[in-house]
Formats: sequence, structure tokens, C-alpha cells
Amino acid sequence: MKKLYILFSLGLFTTLTKAQITINSTDLMNAGEEYNMSVGDILQTVDFTTTGANTNWDFSALTYTTQEKDSFFSVSSIGSFTYTLAFDLLAANKANIVQVANNSGLLSQLPISITDIYNFYYKNTSLYRQSGMGATITGVQAPLIYNSKDIIYNFPVNFNDADSSNADGSLAIPGLGYFGLVRSRVNTVDGWGSITTPFGTFDALRVRSVVNETDSLYVDSLGFGIAIPQPETIEYKWLAVSQGVPILQITTNNVVGAGETVSSIRYRDSVRITSVEQLDVKNTFTVSPNPAIEATVVSFNLQNNASVTLTLYAADGKQAAKLENGKLGAGVHNYLLNPEYLKLTNGVYILALQVDNNKTFKKVVFTK
Repeated sequence: MKKLYILFSLGLFTTLTKAQITINSTDLMNAGEEYNMSVGDILQTVDFTTTGANTNWDFSALTYTTQEKDSFFSVSSIGSFTYTLAFDLLAANKANIVQVANNSGLLSQLPISITDIYNFYYKNTSLYRQSGMGATITGVQAPLIYNSKDIIYNFPVNFNDADSSNADGSLAIPGLGYFGLVRSRVNTVDGWGSITTPFGTFDALRVRSVVNETDSLYVDSLGFGIAIPQPETIEYKWLAVSQGVPILQITTNNVVGAGETVSSIRYRDSVRITSVEQLDVKNTFTVSPNPAIEATVVSFNLQNNASVTLTLYAADGKQAAKLENGKLGAGVHNYLLNPEYLKLTNGVYILALQVDNNKTFKKVVFTK
């Protein structure tokens, strides 16, 4: 009888250690917190399709190209009366977490001075949502308040949960016209189990988010507007208890006829890189205009002489063009990327810049 009891206890312990977790608001970031994030090599093969109940996700072989800080702060810490009025004093648009925007679509590519773009979020015990954006346009801080909000998570987050939301907003741009966006998000919690990355092993839930967005611009002087649909993106996020940010997020572009192509890999990590030169190259690596109707200009700044390769990859991962492969001197380097000359079709491409042993990636979209 004792042996049977011991075996039963061991079985119960194994079952408990593999039980599903629940993610609550306390498991996500707060204002004043900062996390080390590694940016993964998007050219390596990753499995973002395997999921379900009691899944063991092994991403231990991920390699990083650069590291970044995910910093979260309060609205008041910006020191802006405009943002305090828009996102702190008005309850309907309340925000209590702010983050510098990594990707702001068409807004960051307009032909005027637009700097300091922020995303404003609100978190309480029932949800985590985006309330809007903000940007400094020709020296003036301007809030873009979402009329309806982008619900990123509803709490608690459990396996098999599903929800959706729609967001929209517009922003007056002095001397130009109006910028607007319409966004839809469909969330599905499609897996639970254990995930392993270079940072460690964690019990996790996986959230799959399908995001569609259309940016628009109305130009006063021309008297008409243009709508530019952004590529459909799918976010795969692995959430663990008390980790603040996703342990891993893989984002893909879902291109009609080509399927999903990985556009970014980011995972929480220890500090692994201190190269100022690498970060400088990453911060000066630009593609403008992007999306591009015709040609676009690729630019980056080298702090020192270096071996450089600049390669364009199609959505299916095949090489589309080699723009550079050799030694370059310090300074700014510009390349004209002409889809007609390179015989490129419309769609999403990945531009890979390798400086010595450091890699950085940019998404490039050609439209007509």
C-alpha cells in the first residue's frame, strides 16, 4: 500500500508541475520598470506553428543580433502638460504606462519633422489597452487619442480565451493635413506549457494576435487623401508569471500568396552586449520612404572602417539582391533601392545589414 501511495504522490506532483498557468495584470510591467531584450536573427529557422495544450517550446538555440531596453514610464515623467491633459486627466483616455514607439507606420515616414513618438497604455485588473499615441511635430507635442481602444490583453488570461477589438484615431498635422489609423486585433490564447529560451525555462501561455492596420493621410494643399494598408502582422507572445514582458515574441508578416514570414524576434534576456558601435549603426540604419511606391533610400552610419554586407531577402527567405559586400570606411553610406531595376514585385522584404559580426534587420514594403 505504501508503494502505491508513493507512486500516486509522484504522479500527482508531475501533474501539478505541468498545470496550466493564468496571467493577471500583476504579471505585466509597470511604469518605472525596464527589461533587457535581445533581438533575434530573423534569418534563422524558428517554429512558430507548434502549439496547443501541454506543449514544450524549445527556443534555446536562438541567437541575438543586438540588445535593446524595453523601458516603461509614467505620463507625468514626460513633463508635458499636453500629454497629461490628454492621457492623465481625461478618464476615458487614461494611460498609466508609456513606451517609446518602435514602429509607428506611416507617421514616422512623413516628410516633416516628427520626433519623440510614444505609445500610451492603460493597465488595470481587467485589461491592458493602448489609449493612443503622441509625437512632437515641428516642435509641438501632439496627442493622437484612440476613439476606440486597442485591447492587447483581457485579464485574467487563460488557455482557449479569445477576444477582439478595434481602434481608430486621427491627428492634425500643421501645414500638411491629417494622419489617421484604423486597427483591428484578434487575440487567441492557443497554447500552454513550458518554453525554453537562452534566458531560461518558464511555464507559459501563448497568445496569438492577428493585427490589421490601415494608415491614412489627407493633404490639405492637394485636397485629397490616401489610405495605405499595412501588411497583416501576427504576433506570437509567450507570457510567464511575474516576468513583466513576453518571454518571447515572434512577429510575422502574412503576405497573400507567400504565407507568414518572420519580421522580428525579441526575447527577454540577460545583458549580453555592450558594443556602442553596434548600437550606433542600428540607430542610424534607415529606409525612407517605407512603404515605397517607387525607389527608396537605404542609409547607415559607420563609426569606424568595417566589413559590410547589405542583402535584401524576399518574403520566402530567398535572396533578392546583394547591395554591398566588402570593406567600407567610416561615415554615412547611402544606397538607392529601385524595385524596377532589381525586378522586384510588390510585397514585404527584409533588408539585412551586417557590420563585421553584428546584424541588424529592417522591413521594406513596396506598393504601387
